Amino acid sequence: MNKEMKYDCCLVICHGKSELIFSKNIKSNLRLKFETFAKKNGNVSIQITGLMNVLNSRDFKSLTNFRRKYTLYIKKGKIKNFIVFIIMDFDEQEYTPEIKNNYLNKSMFKGHFLYDYIVPIYNDLNFDDVMRSVGFSIDVKNKVKSYNKIFPGENGDYEQFKVIKERLSQTKKSNISILFEYLDQIYNNKKM
Repeated sequence: MNKEMKYDCCLVICHGKSELIFSKNIKSNLRLKFETFAKKNGNVSIQITGLMNVLNSRDFKSLTNFRRKYTLYIKKGKIKNFIVFIIMDFDEQEYTPEIKNNYLNKSMFKGHFLYDYIVPIYNDLNFDDVMRSVGFSIDVKNKVKSYNKIFPGENGDYEQFKVIKERLSQTKKSNISILFEYLDQIYNNKKM
């Protein structure tokens, strides 16, 4: 087994409940070593305009603090084989084109020590809409049940992961397929 497999391969910062449930199900199902972050277990959403408040909070403020929270592979002062995926919805009215652009081109993160590791993920309008657009049924009143049907948090259903990955790669409403491609690569490297 690759020595690096004992370290977190990524952190997924989740806008809200839907993204958190889904990310945790992928982690459990594929048995990948990565972490998730959401406010109050996803019950309070993180807005794009509030991301820097999160990244300037205690656990994210410095590499030293970040290392205390997450299991990282560090070599010569750099985090290796690690990405911070930030999944945000674009459904807020106050998100001007400039705010969205600053998020997507990462200029809002300039100066933060995690800048080089951040990959912004967008959902237009939100993750539930994206999932519906690729043929999945989402009950907004019972998201846990809906997402558990799509991808249960049971071990070993790699085939369903591939189906979801393929469907999401077809949509223009999100770039979340970047996350799926990365996790697929990690999963396949883990098996070697």
